[in-house]
Amino acid sequence: MHGSALYLYSPDFRLLAHFNASSELSPIASPNGEVLLLSSGHEVDGQWRTQYELMNTGDLSVRSSWTERVTTPLHSIEALWGDEFAWASRSSLSFQDGTAEPKQLLAKQGELCGAWSFIGKEHLAGPVCGAANNKLLTVSTEGRTVQEFDLGFEQADGPVVASSNGKRFAVPSLRWGSGRDNEPDELTARVFGLNAATPLLTLRVSRSPAPGGNFFYGSFGDTRFGWGGLALSPDGELLAVKSGANVQVYRVPEVEGANPCAAPCRTEAEAPLSLPPEAASSRAPSSELIGQMLSWFPADTETVTAVTGPLPMPMLEGSNGALSLVQSDVQRSFLGYPFLLLAHGNHFKDAPILAAMEGSRDFLAPSGLGVMRYQGGAIALFAEDITARANAFLKDSASGIVRTEQVEGHSVAMFEGKAEEDSWTNYVAFPKPNIAVVATSEDYLREVLARINGKQGERALPDTLPEWKHFNRHAQFWAVRHYQHAGAQTDPTSPFVQGAGERSDLMAIGLTFSFDPNRSKTATITYLSRDENSFQRFEKLYFSERSPATTAMHIQYRQMQPEALEGSYDLEEIESAQYLVFILEGLLGRAIYL
Repeated sequence: MHGSALYLYSPDFRLLAHFNASSELSPIASPNGEVLLLSSGHEVDGQWRTQYELMNTGDLSVRSSWTERVTTPLHSIEALWGDEFAWASRSSLSFQDGTAEPKQLLAKQGELCGAWSFIGKEHLAGPVCGAANNKLLTVSTEGRTVQEFDLGFEQADGPVVASSNGKRFAVPSLRWGSGRDNEPDELTARVFGLNAATPLLTLRVSRSPAPGGNFFYGSFGDTRFGWGGLALSPDGELLAVKSGANVQVYRVPEVEGANPCAAPCRTEAEAPLSLPPEAASSRAPSSELIGQMLSWFPADTETVTAVTGPLPMPMLEGSNGALSLVQSDVQRSFLGYPFLLLAHGNHFKDAPILAAMEGSRDFLAPSGLGVMRYQGGAIALFAEDITARANAFLKDSASGIVRTEQVEGHSVAMFEGKAEEDSWTNYVAFPKPNIAVVATSEDYLREVLARINGKQGERALPDTLPEWKHFNRHAQFWAVRHYQHAGAQTDPTSPFVQGAGERSDLMAIGLTFSFDPNRSKTATITYLSRDENSFQRFEKLYFSERSPATTAMHIQYRQMQPEALEGSYDLEEIESAQYLVFILEGLLGRAIYL
């Protein structure tokens, strides 16, 4: 094709036929190779109309021609098989057989976000973008969904390509990476059989060593990395993959799921975080792993709470639409730190967790009653790949997802909710196959994801702080708060608030909490301050109430250093554990207003 002319050559480059049009052509080829559809535009009575010519491939003779009538919304034919045509709008897929009236095959399935193609005379395939994930659908010309494949965080990167016998089809896809210009970091080619629920072949396509200069991708695929598309042999047994100037040919296996790609097939971005041997044992995570997780939080994080394992994700239950932890014993009373942020469902129930941490900052009182507001995020590091669980969670939560965005190269699902008088937004992401992140602030989340991607920076709560000397970070439950002056005047839990009576302590440093129920029923809170009178105020403020819950704690205090007071609290009774959790929430910036 050249401009408004179409030329047909023999294998030895002899000109066999040519066709001239009155304007520039846009050809579409039927996958079976029998016909071409040429389209050209012209103006009729002040309206833009599309002229079509359906031609025989063998000699470029015109089988039929027509001018498309004006429709609302406007459409153009995108897919062809013989005398059958199809086109997709934003929300529907339409089909027309010869001169018959068009009929709608799909509607209200999500956004039809890419090119749809025939993969045989009776089937079409194409991508659908949903609020939670992207899907590849195979649909019959009768309007029946034949197969549905979940692309997860990937999206289609070019048209579906079918073999001429209509038995197999290939789909290119990409996954966004990190970086300022948000480039895709992974290209994948998959081959499906017509009745296969899973791919016959999955290939991770290497980037072109000399990528093109275009930024994104068009109808023929990505150009920045040189991705030029896919081609199947007529029988569908061979797949050709073009990346830049390179073309590689693969044999498609007959067995579903077989994968002949050269090892390693996974990219670094796709691989789970490498876990130490203790991930599969009963020992607590190493100091190195704890330090690595702390390095993922922003430097101005004021409070970190943690649960270390290995342990299963706790079971959650719902009440009037709200999810809460099942508090059946003392240990479960503390699993709210930080698991309540992950309480969007039970898809991760019993998934082994090596460690989970929540960082928070910028604490504000609620508008009325309820929990204080804050910026923060929880990170759960699982001991296994949770990709299937994550995909199921996103799929089942689609109705509750407000929208999905790309943040630091990762797909992020947004949920909104109401707590008393305050509205909350939770952001959920799975940046590694064994990591889940849930945040209350997009700014906080962005920094966490950038650091998981490899960004370097000052660690939250560095080891040089005095708080780290006064507790065991390998305890199953622990927390650290290092008081910050920034924002203190709007934080009712900060000791730096002037005029707050006995709660004011302008010389306060921070506090720690630790509890290891597997070794002892006694929890400790250490309060650090340079004001020697602050310790009496601390005890009076938080534990002066006499009740069965506090009496059973057998509270004792001891001076650890001139600036550190340690309180010990026995937690053999569930009422004592629940009371301590209530106090602890306030001490860590998460007070509940009743």
